[in-house]
Amino acid sequence: MLLTTATSLGATLTAIALRWPWLFPLWGALLGGVTGSYAGCAVSRLSHGQSLRHPPSYCESCHHPLKAPDLIPVLSWLLSAGRCRYCRARIGLAALVWDAAFTLLGAMLTGVAQPRPIAPFLPLFLLLGVLAASGLAVLMHKRHTGAANSRR
Repeated sequence: MLLTTATSLGATLTAIALRWPWLFPLWGALLGGVTGSYAGCAVSRLSHGQSLRHPPSYCESCHHPLKAPDLIPVLSWLLSAGRCRYCRARIGLAALVWDAAFTLLGAMLTGVAQPRPIAPFLPLFLLLGVLAASGLAVLMHKRHTGAANSRR
């Protein structure tokens, strides 16, 4: 029964991929962008000793809580011209590059996977997000400790 369901699901996904070849890369881009955005947020918060759960996302300059339209990876940065909607403070280019890299990676991975089922790639997104976030955390930690040591 389970094998029949998996085979049926695979046939359905193949049919969808053949009918709309852009759908899986688009879905992968969305998943990649969200993964990258969360990983970047996690690194920033953890490197400053903050919780991942509370407070909700906010502008680092004016501390205004961000709403859903402000949190769309890449698109919200482009639409706001790289500035906070509330205080107009600049949002670093690194946030755009980070989110864009993950968005592109997600689109590429799912584009390569088509028309095969996408489920095997979900753990890969998670792994890449964790590895990239870990690397960024190390770089940020070195930058902060290097800056503190140079002031002494």
